[in-house]
Amino acid sequence: MMALLCSAPLYALSYAKISIKSVSGEAWQGKDLSLTINDLDQSQSNVRLEARHFPGNGNSDKTIEYFRIDCPVLKYSEKSITCNKGQLQLKNKLVSADAANLAFAYLPDNQKIRVELTGLDLLSGKAAVDIDYQHNKLVANARLQKLSLSSDSLSGFLPESETEFEGILSGNINLEKQSDKITSNLDLSVSGLSFSNADGDILADAVSSVITGQYQYNNQSHYLNRLTVRLEQGELLTPWFYTDLNQRKAKLALKKAGFNAKKHWQIKHFNFSDNVLDITVSGLKGINNAAEQFQLSLQPVELKHVYRFYFLPVLSNDLAQLNVTGKLEASVSMQSGEISAYQLNLSDTWLAHEPEFGSSKFFLENLQAQLHNHGESQTDSYLKFSNASFLDTIEFGAVSIPLQTSPQSVSVHETTTLPVFDGAIMVETFNLDFSQDAPGVKFEGILTPVSLSDVSEAFGWPEMSGKVSGLIPAVSYRDGNARLAGTLLIRAFDGNILIRDVEASHLLSSWPVLSADVEMKNIDLEKLTKTFSFGKITGRVDGHVKKLLMENWQPTQFDAMLKTSEKSGRKRISQKAVDNISNLGGAGMAGALSRSFMRFFEDFGYDKLGFTCILRDGVCQMSGVEDANQGYYLVKGGGIPRIDVIGHNKNTDWNVLLDRLANIATSGSPTIQ
Repeated sequence: MMALLCSAPLYALSYAKISIKSVSGEAWQGKDLSLTINDLDQSQSNVRLEARHFPGNGNSDKTIEYFRIDCPVLKYSEKSITCNKGQLQLKNKLVSADAANLAFAYLPDNQKIRVELTGLDLLSGKAAVDIDYQHNKLVANARLQKLSLSSDSLSGFLPESETEFEGILSGNINLEKQSDKITSNLDLSVSGLSFSNADGDILADAVSSVITGQYQYNNQSHYLNRLTVRLEQGELLTPWFYTDLNQRKAKLALKKAGFNAKKHWQIKHFNFSDNVLDITVSGLKGINNAAEQFQLSLQPVELKHVYRFYFLPVLSNDLAQLNVTGKLEASVSMQSGEISAYQLNLSDTWLAHEPEFGSSKFFLENLQAQLHNHGESQTDSYLKFSNASFLDTIEFGAVSIPLQTSPQSVSVHETTTLPVFDGAIMVETFNLDFSQDAPGVKFEGILTPVSLSDVSEAFGWPEMSGKVSGLIPAVSYRDGNARLAGTLLIRAFDGNILIRDVEASHLLSSWPVLSADVEMKNIDLEKLTKTFSFGKITGRVDGHVKKLLMENWQPTQFDAMLKTSEKSGRKRISQKAVDNISNLGGAGMAGALSRSFMRFFEDFGYDKLGFTCILRDGVCQMSGVEDANQGYYLVKGGGIPRIDVIGHNKNTDWNVLLDRLANIATSGSPTIQ
C-alpha cells in the first residue's frame, strides 16, 4: 500500500476499495477486512480500514469484535505519509474504544514510523500509547490511568489459575525492542489491591503500592533486571505471618529475578524491610518451585515486635498468649537444596506463656544462645538460661548447655545436668534435626532421685513420701507429636513403674492427647498407703494400666488392675484401710468394724487384695481379685480374725470415684454416699 501511495500519481483513479475475506499470520488470523480510499488522485485522501471479525487465534477473550481506523485527511508525498486527526474504534474483552484519537506518520527515506493513540478505553480506565519504529528498533510508551485489573477481566490473558485478585493500576510503561531483545521500564502505582490464592490462606486487602523497575526479555532468558515495590497501605495475611501496612510501610527490592532458557529461575538480590524486619536474600537459584541455593541474612531484630506485628494474628489461641522479649540475629546459606551454613544469635530472651485463664505451659528467663556452622561437620555452640518452668509446676534451675552444631542438626556436646526440684535430669542425648520440613527432637536421659513431697506439692497432689528416679529412653518429637521409643523406668515406693508405648499429639494445642501402657512391679503397699493417708496396708502389689488414653491431661479410657504380688511377705490391713476400700467398692460396711467386736483388733491378716477398673465413656466397670456371692472380693481374708471386703457396685461413675479418693486423701476418713 505504501508503495502504491508513493508511486507516480494515478489521476484516473479517485476511489478504491479492497476487501479481504481472510488473512492470517503465524499467531493470528482475521476475516472480513476492508480498505476504502477516497480522493486517491489528490495529495490527501480519506482512508478507512475496517474489520468486522478478527478472531484471536482461537481464544474468544482475545477476539476483536469490531475494528475500524478512520483517517479523514491522509496526506502523502514522496517524503512522508501522515494522518494527524484519525480515529480508532475497537472492541474486545479488554479494550473498548468508541472514538480514540489516532495520529501516525511514515517517513520513507529513513524508514521511520510513529503512531500516537490517546483516549483509549482500557479495562474501565484510560490509556494512551506512543510507538516509534525505525531500523528494526521499536520504542513504545504507554500511559495508564485507573485501569481496573481483576482475575475475571484478565482470565483469557493469564495462565489458568484459581487465584482471585482485583485492583486499580496507573502509571507509565516504556518498552524498547531491538532484534530479539525487549527492555521494559515500569513506573506504576497500584491501589485497592485485594488478593486470594486458591486455598484462601494467602490474602491481601486494600493494598496500595508504588512499583518501579525494569524487565528484560530475549530468546535465552527473561527477568526483572530491577524492581522496587513500596507497600504503603493495606493488610497482608499468610499462614505464617500477618502485617498491617497501615502501621508499617514496607519495601521490597529485587535485582536480576527471572528465568533462563532452561526454565531455571534465580533472584540475584532480594530485600524486604520495614521498621521491624530487614531481610536480605542473595544468590537464590532453583528448579521449578524448589530452591537449590541462597544466602539469607536477618539483621538484629526485637522479638517482641516480630511476635506482635507478624506472628500473633496467625497463631493458635495457646501460642497467642505469649510474652516475648529479646533480640534475634540470623543468617542461613543453602547449597544443592540443603542448608550448608547458618548462624543464629539470641540474647536477653524471655519467653512466657501467660493465658488469661488456666495455668502457664512454660516459662523461660534470660535465654542466651549462639548456634552456628559454616560447612564443617561439627561446630561448638551453646545455649543457657537462668531458670525455667513447665506446666506451671516443674521448675528448672540455671543451666549452660554446650552444643555441637552441624549443617542439619544441633546436639548436646556432653552429658548436661538440668536441675529439677531437689534432683536433676541428666541429659545424655539431645538432638534437634531440621533436615526435614518439620524440625524433630530426640532426647535420652536419667532422672536422679527427686523427693515425692516436692513433686506432689508442685502438682497439687496429696503429700507423698519417698523418692522417685528413673531412666528416660529415647523420646522423639516432631510437628507437635511426641513418641517414647522404649520403656521409661521410674523407681518409686520401693518398686518399679514401667511406662511403654507413649505417644502424644497436639502438645502445644488447647487439647493435647496422650496414650500409654503402664506396668507396676513389687510396689510396697505400706509406703504407698502411708503416702495417701489411706490406712496402713503391708505387703506388695503388682498392677498395670493398659490402653491409657488422656485428653487434655484427663483420663478418658484405660484398663487398670492392681493385685497382691506372689512374693508379698507379711500381709496385714488396718481398720481404716478396710473402711476406705469398702467405701470405694460400695461394700456397704465402712464404719461397721468400729461398732462390732472387731473394733478390738487394730489390723487383720489377708490372703489377697486388689481390683480392676475398665474405664469407658466416664464409667468404671469394677471387679475384684475373685468372684464372691453377689459381688466380688476386694479383700479376701486370711488367718484369725478373718475379714472379707466384698464389692457390689460393678459400674461406678468415674467422677464419683475420683471424689471419693479425694475425700480419703484430704480428710483421712471415709464419707458414705
